[in-house]
Amino acid sequence: MVNWLGVFGKIVDKFRNKNNEEKKYLKIAKEHIDKAGENLTKEQINEMMKLGMDTRELYPEVSKLYFERIEDYFPPASTMLATFYMDKDDEMYEKYCLKAANQGENIAKKSLAIFYAKNNNEEKMLEWYNKLDDKEDYDVLAYMSNYYMFQDNYDKVKEINFTILKNKKDDKYAPNCLGDAYFVEGDFENSEKYYKMALENGSPDSKDKLFNLYQTTENIEKFRELIEKDEAKRGEDFLSLGNLYFHKKDYKMAEKWYLESEKLGFLEAKYNLGYVYYEIGNFEKAEKYFQEVIEKVPHLKESAIEKLINVYNSQANVYLTSGDFDKAEKYLKILVEKYGIKECYYNLAVINRQKGNIEKYKEYILKGIELGDSQCMFSYALSVYSETGKYTEEVDMWLKKAAEKDHVDAMYELGLFASEQNRIEDSKKWYKKAIRKGHTTAMNNLANIYEEEGNKREALKLYFKSAEKGNPLAFFNLGNYYEENNNIELAKKYYDKVLDSLKGYPTCKIEQEALAKLKKLQNNSELKNN
Repeated sequence: MVNWLGVFGKIVDKFRNKNNEEKKYLKIAKEHIDKAGENLTKEQINEMMKLGMDTRELYPEVSKLYFERIEDYFPPASTMLATFYMDKDDEMYEKYCLKAANQGENIAKKSLAIFYAKNNNEEKMLEWYNKLDDKEDYDVLAYMSNYYMFQDNYDKVKEINFTILKNKKDDKYAPNCLGDAYFVEGDFENSEKYYKMALENGSPDSKDKLFNLYQTTENIEKFRELIEKDEAKRGEDFLSLGNLYFHKKDYKMAEKWYLESEKLGFLEAKYNLGYVYYEIGNFEKAEKYFQEVIEKVPHLKESAIEKLINVYNSQANVYLTSGDFDKAEKYLKILVEKYGIKECYYNLAVINRQKGNIEKYKEYILKGIELGDSQCMFSYALSVYSETGKYTEEVDMWLKKAAEKDHVDAMYELGLFASEQNRIEDSKKWYKKAIRKGHTTAMNNLANIYEEEGNKREALKLYFKSAEKGNPLAFFNLGNYYEENNNIELAKKYYDKVLDSLKGYPTCKIEQEALAKLKKLQNNSELKNN
C-alpha cells in the first residue's frame, strides 16, 4: 500500500525548491483519490484532510482536489474550499460557506455574517449573526460596525463599539469608530474623548483623526499642542497648523509654521509661503517662492504659475498707481511675453501713451486687438474718435467688435453715439444691452429717452433702478421729477443724494446744478414762510 502522506511530504519538500511540476502532482493526487474508492473510511477522510491542509499554500489545485473529495463527509473541508475563493469569486465563496454553515460549521456562520456585511446585505448579515453562538465575536462586530457606518446609522455604530469596549477595554479601533460616529454627528467633545482613548490604546490612526478634528473645529491651540507633543515632527502637520492661522488671517503665525514645515523638507510649504507673502503685499518674496514651486513641486506647478501671474499683475498695478511706468512696464512685458496674458497689452499701451510714445501705444493696442482683447478694441475706437472728432465707420466697427465680446462700456458708447445721431431705436437697443450688464448710466439715459417719448412710467422705473445703484444722474432726474410734481421734500432728498454720491470727486456740472436746485427750493420755502 502506498504511503500517500509520505509521498506528499516529499512533494512538498520538492516544491520548495521547484515550483513548475504542478501537473505531475495533480496526477498523483487524482490517482490517490481514484484508488480510495467510492466510500471513504474515517482514516481516509483524515488522511485526505491532512494532505489538503499540507498542500494548501504550496499546491492550491492539489489541495482543492482533496477538499472537494471529502466535503460531503467533513464540513471543515467546505470551509477550507471557501478560503480559495475569498475576495476572488464571491459566488463560489458564498456557496462553500453556506454548505459548511448548514452543516453546523460555526466558523462558516461567522464568515457569512462578515461576507454579507462587506456586501451591504443587512438582512442576511443579521440572519447569520443571530445564528452565532458568540454574539460578541470581535471580527463580526467590527465588520458590522463598518456596515452601519456606511449606512449612516451612527446609533448602531455606537452600540456595537461599546459592546467591543466592554470586553476589550484596550482595543485600538473601537474608540476610533466611536470618535468617527460622534464626529459626523457634530458632537466634537465626545469625538475628541474617544480619539484620545484610541491614541492611549496605541491606535496608529487616532492622531491624524485628532488633527482633522482640531482643523475642522479650528481649535488652533489644541492642534498646536498635539503637534508639539508629537515626536515625529511631520512637515505636513506644521503646514496644516499654518493653514489654520492663514484662514484666520494671522499671516505672521501662518508664515512661522509654514517656514517650520519648509525646514523639514515639505516642499508644498513653499506654495503656502508664496500665498502668505502675496496676501501681505510682499511681492518679491511671493515671486521667489512661487518660482521655486514651479521648479521643484511638479504637482503644484500650474497653480503656482497662476499665482505668479497674479503677483506680476499686482506688482504692475502698484507701479502703475505710483506712476513708476518703467517698472510697471517690466512686469507687464513678462506677463505678455512669457505667459501670453493678452489683457496686459492695454496697460502697456496706456503706459506708452502716458510716456508720449504714440507709436508704441498703437503697437500694443493693435497687438491686443489681434489677440481679441475687447478693452484694446474699445480704447482704439475712442482714440480714433478723439483724433478725428468724427464718428467714423472705423470707430463704429471697433466699438461693435468690443461689444460682441461683452464689453459693457462699448455697448453704452454705441447707445450714446446713436442717440447723438438721432438713431433712437439703435440707441435703445445698445442701452438695453448695457443695462443687462448693469450699466447704471445706460439706465438713466434710456429713461431720458422714454421720458422724451412720454413714457413716464418706464422712465421712472429705470431712474429708480439706476438710483438704487447710486448713479448721481438718476438722483438728479428723480429730484427734477418730484420738484415738477411739487413734492419738495422728496426733491430735496434726491438733490442731496447727488451731492453725497459725488463726495470726494472734483466739482462737476451735475453737482453745481444740484446745489443750484437746492438753493432755489430753500429760497422758495423761505419766501412762503414770510
